[in-house]
Amino acid sequence: MGVSVAKCLLQNGYSVVAACGLRPPKEQPAVADILNVMGVKVYEVGNFNRTFSLGLIRKLYRIVKLENITHAITFFVTTDTRHIGIVAKLLGVPVVASVQIQIEFIGGGFAKIVKRCGFGLVYRNLVARALCTSDLIARALVSDYGVAQDRVEVLPNGVDTSMGLVLQPADRNQLRSELGVRSDEFLVLNVARLDEQKGQIHLVEAVRILSEHGLKIRLILVGDTTPNHAASIAYAEVLRQTVRQAGLHSTISFLGWRDDVLRLCAACDCYAHASLWEGFPLALVEAMSCARPVVTTDCMGWPPGFIDGTHGFVVRSGDPGALAKALLRVWELDSGRRECMGAACQELARARYDVRQVQQRFIMVCDDLARSAR
Repeated sequence: MGVSVAKCLLQNGYSVVAACGLRPPKEQPAVADILNVMGVKVYEVGNFNRTFSLGLIRKLYRIVKLENITHAITFFVTTDTRHIGIVAKLLGVPVVASVQIQIEFIGGGFAKIVKRCGFGLVYRNLVARALCTSDLIARALVSDYGVAQDRVEVLPNGVDTSMGLVLQPADRNQLRSELGVRSDEFLVLNVARLDEQKGQIHLVEAVRILSEHGLKIRLILVGDTTPNHAASIAYAEVLRQTVRQAGLHSTISFLGWRDDVLRLCAACDCYAHASLWEGFPLALVEAMSCARPVVTTDCMGWPPGFIDGTHGFVVRSGDPGALAKALLRVWELDSGRRECMGAACQELARARYDVRQVQQRFIMVCDDLARSAR
């Protein structure tokens, strides 16, 4: 999302400077490199994912002063907003926070209370405007953390829906064959990092239920662990072990990170999103833009404009049985009705979730803050 917003800011006459954190594994593209190619001046400042770092605050302070920054936009809910928020407050620079995910804190007892209080303090005092990817998040900021209603608005994530891919039957069949999927198998796709939050364990259980009832189903999991994150790595191993113990090694495939997600979306029969909590998942919208029926949990609340049974199905998060029933309902549709459901998804994605709408809203917010500062 940061890349698309930077592109739009440049197109609208803004100069853009980016402070980027740690680089991803070598096989994945680095945001810093993409921004550099676009003409954005990039500072690689190291690990943002720290509770509090005076060293990081000093780096950001020097950047804001040197580059004469007039607005700060953040895309990581907690740590980068906290650090740049402190700097921006000191220098009188407004912060626009893109709140991409529901606010959940790890730990219990006193530690969790401290984290919640700290989060509320940051968003009440350091953020000029919070752009939330779902109504659920926006309501939580106001009711749970005391952020003023007039500083919060809902702006769902968007993708470039013009890139939505619909494969010709021969190309689709070839790709499915390359993936080892037979013509009579119902192919379900999930794209997410391997992490407890993303709920893949419940999707695996749903597939086990359906397999035991004789459904010819395949599940492809696309995504990798969070680098150097012990909990994510452990979760991935639990997932693989669960698949092995259930005898589903020929039914469920782990593809790791891929750069052809849109092709995979176009090849599947149904996209399934199983997260326990979420902001507004881009992979879900990408699948919709490729005219695929979708099954998603209510991890983000109810997707704006989504009609159950027209675009797919929304089920309770953390409920494998509900996931299984929803997938079965898609499988039971004849090919014509399934194509109609996919076409409805594509239409909704283009109407409500196109990235150009998101970009323009960011521009309007920045322009509004600039006028207020005069």
